[in-house]
Amino acid sequence: MKSNTFMKYLESVHPLQEMIHHNFQYDLRVYSTSPGLYLKHITNDDPLGDPENRERLYDKCIEYVVSLGLRRIQEFLFYSISHQQGMIMTYRPDTQRKGLWCFSITLVLPNRKHILQPYHPTKKLILGRLISRSNMPPQALRYLLEIADVDDKLLIACENVSSNDWDSVTFNGNYGLRFTLDRSGISLISSGSSYRSLRLIEV
Repeated sequence: MKSNTFMKYLESVHPLQEMIHHNFQYDLRVYSTSPGLYLKHITNDDPLGDPENRERLYDKCIEYVVSLGLRRIQEFLFYSISHQQGMIMTYRPDTQRKGLWCFSITLVLPNRKHILQPYHPTKKLILGRLISRSNMPPQALRYLLEIADVDDKLLIACENVSSNDWDSVTFNGNYGLRFTLDRSGISLISSGSSYRSLRLIEV
């Protein structure tokens, strides 16, 4: 029943539209959920502006999910370490080809080099401590926190948790990203573009 609800959400909010990649080895396709979405936040001087780089990234994501042997819907936030850019992708049944699975891209995030981050030393220290205490891939988490943090929301959330005002705090950042913090660090990441919490992966 839950998976049916998930599929209804995907089909109504993020329907498969444009096929942008086909991995023939695993017969798994990558779709965009709106025309031109995969080029959003990608400029000509970005590594992902090169179609070959994008295809290699898609293949890495496909190889990762195939290695898991998954057969359930899962939302991922993949972060390319070499290209320093992330995107939210959903592993789901391919409704255009019954019995097969696919990836759909629901959100493309900006390249890290376009993020201006004049971090105050105290804030930099808090960010480093938070990343080291969180049970998530560190480079991907740093990237997400840096692009999402606006108006010192991260700092305020950390202060609320460390002062024992709250057991956990959720703050909303740029690009619809949401982070839940508790005393052990970041416990959940979600997005306005996702149905559930995201699985953060470095590729």
